[in-house]
Amino acid sequence: MATKLLKYGIGIFMPESPEGFDRAALVAQTKTIDVPAGAVMRIVEDAEGDRDAEIRLEIGEGARVVYVAKSVSSVEFVRREARLAKNAKLEWIDECSAPAFSRASFVTRLEGEGAEVEATSLLRGAQQQRFDVKHEIIHAASRTVSNLRVGSVLSGDAKAIVRGLVRVEKDASGCVSRQKEETLLLADTAEIDAVPMLEIENQDVRCSHAATVGRIDAEKKFYLMSRGLDEASAEAMLIEAFVEPYLAKLS
Repeated sequence: MATKLLKYGIGIFMPESPEGFDRAALVAQTKTIDVPAGAVMRIVEDAEGDRDAEIRLEIGEGARVVYVAKSVSSVEFVRREARLAKNAKLEWIDECSAPAFSRASFVTRLEGEGAEVEATSLLRGAQQQRFDVKHEIIHAASRTVSNLRVGSVLSGDAKAIVRGLVRVEKDASGCVSRQKEETLLLADTAEIDAVPMLEIENQDVRCSHAATVGRIDAEKKFYLMSRGLDEASAEAMLIEAFVEPYLAKLS
């Protein structure tokens, strides 16, 4: 099976000021990507400029897809959807550090038995950045697997809403799902609203969800400083340790 690299831009629109933006004025684009059965594909979404976009993936039986999204748009509204056939696998990898506002949603529907999805998102915000991120995973077939992990590092006056919803439908037995949302707050004015949710209609499943919010560990920082690091270097090392699993995915 061949590996295909698909890279595309979403569109560019540069307003004079990100304040008071008009969503209707953003560059709008809808793109559907059909992945044939058995294919192996890596998709890189490389976007610049403010945008309003919708991306749809139709993943055939047994196909393998890695989808990487790294946006530097000041203002963005992005909806990403995927439907997976039998034994297909999808990996969402997303980093968002929009200078102004980002609303992103990922909707994954596991329609074929044995389909799997792994979603990893990293939010990095400072100053007055705003994030609204939602992951929705629907287990519509039996023996499907999902793993969702969202990490947020917020400083300054940055604020974020992170919602994760895993839904297991009535006839989907033997499903496995894991969901984790973790946040590191670096300022008293930074805020996070993390909402992990489960909707289970079949009892023959294994599902878990968790959300953690914390600050830099004072004991760990003291330990590093006792080994010769100054305070800024110790904090930087702890932040790096927090984001490293996410950056490893992006790289």
